Amino acid sequence: MIDGPEEWKLPESEQTPREDRTSTGQVQDKLHTDNPDIAKLVRVIGEQSFLDTGIQAAVEETLRRKAEVRHYTYSPIPLTSQRYRFVALNEMARRLTQK
Repeated sequence: MIDGPEEWKLPESEQTPREDRTSTGQVQDKLHTDNPDIAKLVRVIGEQSFLDTGIQAAVEETLRRKAEVRHYTYSPIPLTSQRYRFVALNEMARRLTQK
């Protein structure tokens, strides 16, 4: 074990655990996700991102490419389908990781 500099060391009173403490403290929720208004806002923003024209075009291109590989005829799918949402989420993740 390596000892740190003196200024890093805690006073003796802070080093020993208190008898009445059963666990460590909880991390505070800095995003306030328990607020229903903020949760609704996040949901609305998420839903709007599925309707983005760039995402729609990328999803259509991906689905067309997959259909061509399998020698199927491409037919558009509704924006509310799970397949669309799955491919759209993958496209969003790809864009986020490229930046």
